[in-house]
Amino acid sequence: MSKEYAKEMDAIKSKVIELADRLAPGSLLSIGAGKEAITVRLKPNAAELAEKLKESFGATVDITVGCKKFPLDVHFASRLTLHPPQVVDALSILHASIAMTSTRLPSGTSTTGRTLIEKGAALLEG
Repeated sequence: MSKEYAKEMDAIKSKVIELADRLAPGSLLSIGAGKEAITVRLKPNAAELAEKLKESFGATVDITVGCKKFPLDVHFASRLTLHPPQVVDALSILHASIAMTSTRLPSGTSTTGRTLIEKGAALLEG
């Protein structure tokens, strides 16, 4: 890490600390400089602060609120491979989805929804 880069990261860390202290005193749990971003850990109830930090610093900050990355990646399921292709082919008649009541789920909060499982022409709701 070059001295210039380290100096730039220190300046950003100072701004993050200042903003956190001003907007949500006591919400900042830890802060450190990673290879590519400032790592910021916030208390579970600090989603609003996380939004402001992301808005102000973008990809320069890597934020965790409670134990969840921020912003929450709601499209992660589309990138998961759970079974080898043979198993997927055998289960292709079974389809499952989750219908959440809200399209926005800030870190540190919860929501409700339904689990939909389709097998052939039948639809099972849970």
